Amino acid sequence: MKFTNRLLLLFVFLFAFTFCSDDSTSPDNGDFVDYFPLANGAVWEYESFEIIDGEKTGESVTYTIECTSGFNFAGKDCFMLFSSDDYDTTYARTEGSQFLALNDFDPSNLNWVAFADLNKSKWTPVELTVDNEEIETGTFFTGTIKYEVTRTGTGSFDFDGQTYETYEFYFEVWFTGEYVTEFGSGSYEVNSKVKQSYAKGLGLVKTEFVDGEMRLGGDVYPSDDYEDVLISYTPGE
Repeated sequence: MKFTNRLLLLFVFLFAFTFCSDDSTSPDNGDFVDYFPLANGAVWEYESFEIIDGEKTGESVTYTIECTSGFNFAGKDCFMLFSSDDYDTTYARTEGSQFLALNDFDPSNLNWVAFADLNKSKWTPVELTVDNEEIETGTFFTGTIKYEVTRTGTGSFDFDGQTYETYEFYFEVWFTGEYVTEFGSGSYEVNSKVKQSYAKGLGLVKTEFVDGEMRLGGDVYPSDDYEDVLISYTPGE
């Protein structure tokens, strides 16, 4: 299934990641491949459930992310990550302290952008103005988009009877402007917040969708809080 926060994250992820500013850096914390071991045939399986008042509720669903090698874009060998949750495909690679994804919004100008970095503490990958962009089928947006990433520190994750070291990141997205559909138009504001944890030797182990909201005209729509947790991992070749 696709949650609102995932849609927002995906849209910004695929948009023009060419407006980057690095706010601060830290000493070398190692290579990101240790925290997201991309390899042909690797499979991560997650359980996703809704959170209400800090507690799991309702029925959970599971989905997988499968990794396949053998791709090259913008002069770089990379992997394809396919999610059974929303049938989304992302091309990704690691380089030094960074996890990078392919920006293919403009096929004539493919480039690689840092989605996470072990050495930067805070940065703004995107801050731009868009005009009449289709953010969902039949919904067009004009306004500003800002995307901010903070490396919040280290933590731990228990999996299969072992405790793994993690690095944790906090993502916040803002859309501010006007929307137009065939049914009408009005002001459009979104604030989406996501936390992610990457465990050494495992990869992405937890994603938390928290405290987001959407405002259409004078109406406010809080987003549901969800948590996706790794339940199985098959290393690749």
